[in-house]
Amino acid sequence: MILQLLWDRIEARPDAIAIAGEGVEWTYRELGMRVRQIAGRLAHLQLGLDDRVALCIERSPELIASILGV
Repeated sequence: MILQLLWDRIEARPDAIAIAGEGVEWTYRELGMRVRQIAGRLAHLQLGLDDRVALCIERSPELIASILGV
């Protein structure tokens, strides 16, 4: 559900700011690309829906992308 909202926003306003903070501004398009990269890496490792993934990242835009990618 959350991912569907993200993809809808990417389609509607790809150049709008999605994440701003810590000297970083990502558009929805950039966030979507990072989420797809993370999801792609996990799929390449053959992780499935029931597999657990641990995240050890400080609070940052990368953490948000990682959560959405997982």
